Amino acid sequence: MEELYSCYLCGSDQHRVINIVNQKPAGETDYGISEADYARTITQCLRCDVYTNQHGLISEKMYEGYYNNQISLGSIRDRYDKVMSFPPQKSDNYHRVTRILDFLKSQHCQPKEVNVLDVGSGTCVFLGALHKSVGHCACIDPDPQAIQHASQYVGITEAHCGSLADFESDSRFDLITFNKVLEHVKDPVELLSKSLPFLKEDGLVYVELPEGEQTVELHRTAERQEFFVEHYTIFNKSSYEALAVRAGFNCLQNDLITEPSGKMTIYGFLKR
Repeated sequence: MEELYSCYLCGSDQHRVINIVNQKPAGETDYGISEADYARTITQCLRCDVYTNQHGLISEKMYEGYYNNQISLGSIRDRYDKVMSFPPQKSDNYHRVTRILDFLKSQHCQPKEVNVLDVGSGTCVFLGALHKSVGHCACIDPDPQAIQHASQYVGITEAHCGSLADFESDSRFDLITFNKVLEHVKDPVELLSKSLPFLKEDGLVYVELPEGEQTVELHRTAERQEFFVEHYTIFNKSSYEALAVRAGFNCLQNDLITEPSGKMTIYGFLKR
């Protein structure tokens, strides 16, 4: 009898099994999961189309320090300097910043007047590249080490250690960004919807997520980083729109890209 799983996006138990992965992929971060315990099921929801990693192998608590300590060798500052040194043609982040600035201009926004909040700032390479082009930048991250780096090394004056749930600010933002963040939580709708109180009435939300449809078609879900264990949800166009609507937004645009790093990504802009 097939095991029932609840979709992390819509709650449905109607799904199809895409793959069962019983071995850690070569490129996946080592979270200390034993070989005997490693087992996860990749499914696709038949209601909202999202792909999910079904398992209980790791906790969202790891982002309070473990993730940045383990994701690669060296300090956050070393990783920041390395990424910031990439030439534009090899930089995912350069293209991210460029498309956001271009979209702002297409919406008749003057970047120098835009107030930005980045949720899940991590190594802060995004704001490191963006903050010279916009009016004000703020960030949120659960890792104290990441926040110290953002404020002391990158120069982000409004850097909050915690989550959107405990964030307090007198500012309301023209743009709130989630760069490869929502896939790391089991309730992406709840997290995305928590941005609404901090968004100006005509503000925009930028959401970037791993895209799964191309990987499924290539039968490479066991090895591709889009489906690594820390990604609870992986998206396509229809599930991206379902996420936006369920969180209280309209989707103005969403597009699929293969980034210079080889990552398969879906990104878009949302509005109330």
